[in-house]
Amino acid sequence: MDGQRVPYAEGEGLLWDDTFPHEVLNPGPNPRLALLLDIRRPVTRLRQKIAFRAIMRGGQLYSWINEGRMRAA
Repeated sequence: MDGQRVPYAEGEGLLWDDTFPHEVLNPGPNPRLALLLDIRRPVTRLRQKIAFRAIMRGGQLYSWINEGRMRAA
């Protein structure tokens, strides 16, 4: 994460900030499972606030459209 190797031990949790560049390798035979959580944190810059609100509203709009499609089917 962000230029550092962070080993994962089976049965243990690992929390990281997804805004940093990262990649995940899974050399084992079993599938990898990740639980993604959006944690709202204070945003101080106006551009970040605008972008965050746009993304959240876009997600709400997508859900609303999808619900309409499900009802119509």
